[in-house]
Amino acid sequence: MEELKRIISRLKNNPLFYMSQASKELFHSNFWEWLAKMNKIETLKIFSDTQYEELNLSFKREFNQTFKQIVPEKEIIKSKNDMVFLQGKGKKHKVVLVIENKVKDFPYEEQLKRIRDSFNNDAIEYVLDTLYWNEGLRFNGWNKILRYNQIADKIKPELFTKNSFESSLIESYKEFCQTLHDLASVLPNTNYYDFTFSLNRPFTMKLNEVKLAEGYSKMRANHFLFMYKKPYDFIECNYSINHQKATISVAYPLKDKYKIGVQLEGNQKRRFVKGVNHKTFAANLRQQSLFFSATWQSPKEKKPFLGYKPDFTYQYDLIKEVKSYDTLFSEIDEILKYVNEKKNIIEQYIP
Repeated sequence: MEELKRIISRLKNNPLFYMSQASKELFHSNFWEWLAKMNKIETLKIFSDTQYEELNLSFKREFNQTFKQIVPEKEIIKSKNDMVFLQGKGKKHKVVLVIENKVKDFPYEEQLKRIRDSFNNDAIEYVLDTLYWNEGLRFNGWNKILRYNQIADKIKPELFTKNSFESSLIESYKEFCQTLHDLASVLPNTNYYDFTFSLNRPFTMKLNEVKLAEGYSKMRANHFLFMYKKPYDFIECNYSINHQKATISVAYPLKDKYKIGVQLEGNQKRRFVKGVNHKTFAANLRQQSLFFSATWQSPKEKKPFLGYKPDFTYQYDLIKEVKSYDTLFSEIDEILKYVNEKKNIIEQYIP
């Protein structure tokens, strides 16, 4: 915690930190755009080891890409990209490098897949810049992963400008990137469910001073699911952020597009059902003492269920102490195996 405090203090002493607060991702992309206007080739070298000719090289911010997929779904795939580099003139130009930048956020695999699919071109370099990372993680087709210390190392102010003021800004930016990386490097990256406000409040509140707790939670939730080995291939796993809390869902699909499963949010381990008539389905199961407890009541409202719109009903048990991933994995699997054994009976109570 003391090292975290020191690094956050360094961060707050850099004026570029305050300039970045309006939009963390856009700030960095805008700074790279400024660098590219001064020297396109040297900016490109920050992100790529490929040798490109400066002739007819250009860049674009917030580049929109669309690909019409004829077979099999006839789907139009769209993406909005932080920054791209192009080679060639006019309509004959081609995209050679695509940058996806993540600072306060952590990449979703679906988003990165959509970006690649929208270009439909494996010859393009796809570069992910990320503050948070776990060794061993992989995103298909995104083989170039840049951390912010690497970005700082590759920027040479003297190659961009001879103006002392501009040079000092670039030096401040390098220090800013390095400090961000130093902060990310000291954040706990364990195999324990210890990254929620309710189970580690002093740490998460400190990290939230620089508005980075949410991105950290996403990274840890992603890592949790990366480590989880599904007992059945058809199990659906995902995570999201709700009110700065990571919500991890593991769902068993049922007929008529209903789902049943386990959700972790903060210090709650939830049993849930999801579907059009979720409340009736949940009540039916409770009445038969299937999946849900017939005696459970919410502490405040004294209700048999809680839920949220449009289609989610749940009961929960409290996670009263930090548990290992393996412990939680076993608890989740036990519930899923119960569902698998009782699936035919459970589906009879779908309204």
